[in-house]
Amino acid sequence: MKTLEELTNVEKAKLLAGLFKQALPELVDCLESGCRTYLENESETRPCWSHGIITADFWFAQVRDLQEHLVKYKSDMSKSVHVFAEHGFYGYRSLVSVQILLDYTETNEPPSKLSTAIQLLFG
Repeated sequence: MKTLEELTNVEKAKLLAGLFKQALPELVDCLESGCRTYLENESETRPCWSHGIITADFWFAQVRDLQEHLVKYKSDMSKSVHVFAEHGFYGYRSLVSVQILLDYTETNEPPSKLSTAIQLLFG
């Protein structure tokens, strides 16, 4: 078995989704809502972007990529651990997915087991 540090984001997402399979629809909705929020605030965010080597263009391209996958595979992502992980956390779009989930944990008071697992795996 791999250590936590050795797991890829796809593997971490599969583990999270496998442990909380009943929460898959909620997690997919969370990703969808996060993408929508980022894109609705894009014009306000771009002028003050200051995240080092990740440019605003790159970030918002990944947000749009994730959003496209959510539109195309939402139903399957809500039912399948594998589809959720592969389409939500593959490649650079995992940067956005992870950030959205971490943002979700900050708004979930009191922290749930799901929020604690997200923090453990991705925080």
